[in-house]
Amino acid sequence: MNNRNNYKLVKIGLSALLGLILIISLFFNIYYISYLGIGVGESGFKFLTFNTELSLLDKSLSIVISILCLIQAIYGMICIFMSLHMLLDSTYKNDRANFILDMLNMGSIFLLVIFTIIGIIAKVFICDNIQYIEGGLSNSELSIIKSFIHTSTFWGLIIGVIIYALYWLFKKFENKQVTYPTFQYNDYLKTNSVSNPEILVNEKKPAIAVKEEKTFENTIDKNENDNIDLINKYFDLYEKGAITQEEFQKKKKTILR
Repeated sequence: MNNRNNYKLVKIGLSALLGLILIISLFFNIYYISYLGIGVGESGFKFLTFNTELSLLDKSLSIVISILCLIQAIYGMICIFMSLHMLLDSTYKNDRANFILDMLNMGSIFLLVIFTIIGIIAKVFICDNIQYIEGGLSNSELSIIKSFIHTSTFWGLIIGVIIYALYWLFKKFENKQVTYPTFQYNDYLKTNSVSNPEILVNEKKPAIAVKEEKTFENTIDKNENDNIDLINKYFDLYEKGAITQEEFQKKKKTILR
């Protein structure tokens, strides 16, 4: 149980970190131009002001990018808040917690992909319109200038994918820790003897035999051991649904005679 709790804490921590990456990735430049030692660029946080140089070329594109950056920032804060809430609130069950974390993390990766696409679109848009900014340039000169136009939005996606992969890796390890209870013959007696007194009465002989086998191994008759083994085999068949409880009781009574 402690291992599962540890894995849960790690998954929550990775989910919060992924939300933080959404916010940090806005520091990366959606586009930047470095030419002859001069660097000009605008990050996602610059677009949050809804006042960018890109709006001089296309105001509608600038507004759309600004809105998407705002959604990314808000979603990142939601991921961090939900992760902290799940960390402090112990009422979240494992299935519910896993579902919420899965949805949050998939949404984070989706927004990081969108942010990367935004950078590519902005870069291509500026390259296509550079001739209007720098008029009178030849094709070779335009090609040189275009080679200095870049985007760094993909860094957020790379970091996010690494964290997301770690999240699923720890989730896989957590699933391997799950153990399902096995119900043996004595467990059946303990859980059903209270509700069915007949079982308690009928099971006295094999229960005593098992106890004697543990404390006086050298004095137990071989036939009694065989009877116990046979009863356990019929009980396994009963658990698997091969025989009914009534058939099991009949077989047991026959063996104990």
